[in-house]
Amino acid sequence: MSILICSSEPVPTSVAKALPGDKSISHRVLLIAAATDGESRLRGINLCGAVFPLIEALRQLGATVDIDDGEMRVGTIDRNLRTAPVLNLGPSSAAARLLLGLLVGLGVEAVIDGDETLRPRPVDWVVEPLRGLGAELEYLRAEGQLPVRIGRSRLREGIAHLTVGSAQARSAVLLAAWAAGVAVDVRQAIHSRDHTQRLLCSLGCRLDVRSNGVSLTPAAPPSFPFYEVPLDPSAVAYPVAAHLFRGMVEPLRIDGVCLNPTRTGFFETLRDCGIAVSYSGIVDRFGEPVGSLTVEGDWDADSLEVDNPDRFHAMIDEIPLAAAVATRLPGLSRFGGAEELIFKESNRIESTAAMLRAFGAEVATAADGFTVRGGVELTASRAPSFGDHRIAMTAAALGTSLAGRTVVEQGECTETSFPHFAETMRGYGFDVRADVSGGAA
Repeated sequence: MSILICSSEPVPTSVAKALPGDKSISHRVLLIAAATDGESRLRGINLCGAVFPLIEALRQLGATVDIDDGEMRVGTIDRNLRTAPVLNLGPSSAAARLLLGLLVGLGVEAVIDGDETLRPRPVDWVVEPLRGLGAELEYLRAEGQLPVRIGRSRLREGIAHLTVGSAQARSAVLLAAWAAGVAVDVRQAIHSRDHTQRLLCSLGCRLDVRSNGVSLTPAAPPSFPFYEVPLDPSAVAYPVAAHLFRGMVEPLRIDGVCLNPTRTGFFETLRDCGIAVSYSGIVDRFGEPVGSLTVEGDWDADSLEVDNPDRFHAMIDEIPLAAAVATRLPGLSRFGGAEELIFKESNRIESTAAMLRAFGAEVATAADGFTVRGGVELTASRAPSFGDHRIAMTAAALGTSLAGRTVVEQGECTETSFPHFAETMRGYGFDVRADVSGGAA
């Protein structure tokens, strides 16, 4: 087991390893590329631990996937495989749920499975709406969990009612309907990340977005010759937070960031804290707003209140990081309506609290969230990550501002979403080092 060792000692800034491309978009463009005719060239794909299992699954499905000098070439899934492959998507819930939807729409038989961390996580959010549209899906182990067998389904048009605000659930249904060439009306009251809708619109589909959901009228799948993935705002958040935790006065600017409003909730929360956050040079790339992000300024807030569903889903991956921000404010911050965090790589309500308590923070948990009492002095410590990349990266970002040495356990989990996390943080001037010995603090 490796650890991350962090300190507040500045290191010389250097040319950092590139921040990763957006993980959510990477999953979706890989699936679209493998479902269209001809070869697709993709740049900026996030080659992290959550994406590699999808690449291997596409290869098992007969699609060629070649990587050369930062560019990926993707061929087409074979819809006439002689035997149904068993596809292990490792720890990646997004890859498993989205691939399940796409294969249902393509009429390809397969078994979708995952590792011991993914199997207990709910998949009924996707399975039940798809069954309502005619999908042949069978749980092979526990009800509502992986593995799931996909029969040779023939999807019909109709209405899909979703019981959660998850963008993965909505995207799986939309991808299934698009691949099958049938119209669908997805009923979902909460507005969450919309990369799938934007991507399908760029392919000529008609989508009507309403307050209670979205309807899709698919277009015939065209070729998908090229796509360039912008930087992941969830990954960008860690050097930004470390910059602010350290109290650096000079502005930090990062170019080429995905600035989709359904993903910028953390940066909007920084604005609520008085931090000057600005976006500039925004251009449209394949339906996504991409531009430069600049942050500077000082904290100027008493506390945070994060319980609006739209704001929560626009920063769902950064809730642990926002909780770390709350420790820097003097008042009592509240994070509510966060039940969905229970089903992440860890129970992020409890794991966020445990990680922050390791630094001395006062955190109280509830069934739907937690409160953080600010104004408490934090100290460097040995912090648990629970094997959850978001918890580990939050602890590292916080540790770079605390005197002494912070040790983050199971540091290798950062590779799940952020390849070369430690090296990239050092490139921005923060003392974060990986230690494969797992040594004591």
